[in-house]
Amino acid sequence: MQAHRKQLQRDTNVTYQTGNQVVTYRYKRKDAANITVHHYIDGTTTELYTPAGATSPGPETINGSGKLGTYRETLQTDRQI
Repeated sequence: MQAHRKQLQRDTNVTYQTGNQVVTYRYKRKDAANITVHHYIDGTTTELYTPAGATSPGPETINGSGKLGTYRETLQTDRQI
């Protein structure tokens, strides 16, 4: 995983005590580039799929913010064309 540690608001010094203690570090995944998915008629560049929120067929853009190194399954949309 490629990530960076978020800046802490306070020091992380811990004093040993008789009870258990937990120190938590929070990480924010780095951003990846967006993915653009085209659904073309075979042999053309004519778009078939209308993405959610769009009014006409065009490419689908999948936001990469905070997703560097993660996995995404893209689904066929033939039932929606």
